[in-house]
This record gives sequence, structure tokens and C-alpha cells, in this order.
Amino acid sequence: MSRQVVAAAQPVAIRRAKGSTVTFINQDAANDIWLSVDRNQLNSPNWTTVQQGTKLAKGGTVLQYPNFPDILWARSLVDTQDLEVLP
Repeated sequence: MSRQVVAAAQPVAIRRAKGSTVTFINQDAANDIWLSVDRNQLNSPNWTTVQQGTKLAKGGTVLQYPNFPDILWARSLVDTQDLEVLP
């Protein structure tokens, strides 16, 4: 089990082997996390009011990415260490 730190200040890169299957689990009970292959989508000036990307809802939501692009960006409205990334 690998925990990924997700920052509020800027998108954080998650790197895994291209083409692999990667599973994301938001273990944070209080905060949502957004994922995107486009860093700019999570880095827009108004991001705190209009979140963009794929929402990984709080409280144990699971998302499986079957053909990982080798880098994915993550961001949350608050800093969290509760994004589980497998493998």
C-alpha cells in the first residue's frame, strides 16, 4: 500500500508505468481529491471555486485506471496524505 501526499497549493504528480493498471482510493473521510492527465486543468487561477478533473470523492471512493498514461496529476482543496495508490 502506497500513500500519496496531495497538496492544496498545486497539482502533485503521480507516476507509474505507462499502460499499467493503477487503483486510487481516497481514504480521506472529509476531503475530495481531483485527478487529471492535464496539469493545467488542476492549476487554473480559479481552481478553488471551480474544481476540474475527475473527482475522487471522500470516504473510500475507488477509481481504477486500466491504461495508466505514466503521469497523472492530483489536487485537493486541503493538504492530505490519504490517497492510496496501488501498486
